[in-house]
Amino acid sequence: MKYTIEASDGICTETLEFPNGDKFYVRNERTECGCQGDEKTFAYQLEKADYPEEIIDAVYDLLDGCLSLDFLQLDELANGKF
Repeated sequence: MKYTIEASDGICTETLEFPNGDKFYVRNERTECGCQGDEKTFAYQLEKADYPEEIIDAVYDLLDGCLSLDFLQLDELANGKF
């Protein structure tokens, strides 16, 4: 299993890849009040792909939160945009 997060230029893309090759993406864009995504969380996508409830719950608890905003803020700090 592989999880990656890339934040640059006000856009954060998270990728979750399973050993069977399935890949799921969450994209968030920086706004004045935080960040906004396309509303397709990893848990939502996994549910639509018929993944077991245990995996959906674990991914929701671990990854479906405010992680994108934290990384967008870190990107701004790293690039002198504070």
